[in-house]
Amino acid sequence: MAASIIETCHVACSANRTPNVVSWGRGGTIAFGTCNSVALYDPQERRVVALLNGHKGRVNAVQWVHNNHNASERHVVSGGSDNRIILWEAQHGKFVQSVECKGHTGPVSAVDAIYTEDSKVLVASSSSDSTVRLWLCSDNKQAECLHNVSFGSGFMMDVSLALLPGTRVPILACGGDDSRVHLYVQESGLLQKAMSLQGHEDWVRGVKWAFTGSELLLASCSQDSLIRVWRLCAKSATDTSAEDDHTVIKMKEDVFEVKDRGMVLVFAVSLETVLAGHENWVYGVNWQPPVYKGGELQQPLTLLSASMDKTMIIWAPEEGSGVWVEQLRPCQSGSSI
Repeated sequence: MAASIIETCHVACSANRTPNVVSWGRGGTIAFGTCNSVALYDPQERRVVALLNGHKGRVNAVQWVHNNHNASERHVVSGGSDNRIILWEAQHGKFVQSVECKGHTGPVSAVDAIYTEDSKVLVASSSSDSTVRLWLCSDNKQAECLHNVSFGSGFMMDVSLALLPGTRVPILACGGDDSRVHLYVQESGLLQKAMSLQGHEDWVRGVKWAFTGSELLLASCSQDSLIRVWRLCAKSATDTSAEDDHTVIKMKEDVFEVKDRGMVLVFAVSLETVLAGHENWVYGVNWQPPVYKGGELQQPLTLLSASMDKTMIIWAPEEGSGVWVEQLRPCQSGSSI
């Protein structure tokens, strides 16, 4: 009698119930945390194509490391309740554990990562141990903790990394239980406090950068049911002299300085808009991925938000006026998103 053949017919797994546990890659693959694993899901094939095992506790945060070419990602980073961050790397068509970051003494709640000038991976993480850490992952499979920022008895709910326009200086945004958005810049390997953005009236649940070519936009969402969009741009000598002209009406700006390649650069942050439409806590915000137009990579000014009011909203500025308005509510689910 021939031996029976057992084949896998279907694999079903659900995402963990944490706000930062899902990330959609530019190549189309969705990475999400399920129990102690990271699942890679292909929406075209409608199946889980890989399961990354390495964490010993629940996976709370997952983030693809995006490149500048809008191509499929080679790295994905995850953080879990085992207090660890794992960087996964694509090798020979499969994702394998590349670097492990150890140092947090509490569960990791949020992660983000970007590439440095020498193609190393810079990772930011926040944890319930009231710290935010900055890690540098190199090709030799080693992780170096560059800096550790302590928030005392408070803690940060989300982190987002980007590069300052026209520089190779990383800027880190953190949103937490003090209702503020904290901005840090990396200088000489260390994180230096640039400023704190005030305006939210409750815990900041999510922050997300978007690069628009010459400027950065930062979206922050809060338990006050509001979304704030901040604009960061470089200041020139002409801009500085224009500030002395009191006949010009301008939004209030906060400025900070950074050093890059021996030059002192000045950047300004101002409030772009406040978006009101949700009726409960806003848990997360995400920008539409950049697209190629005319041979150039461009960032659409479209923002997606998800809330405890069981709705998602797509926001974008109106043509002509530039005023940010609600464009669409994709769905209204029966439970909190």
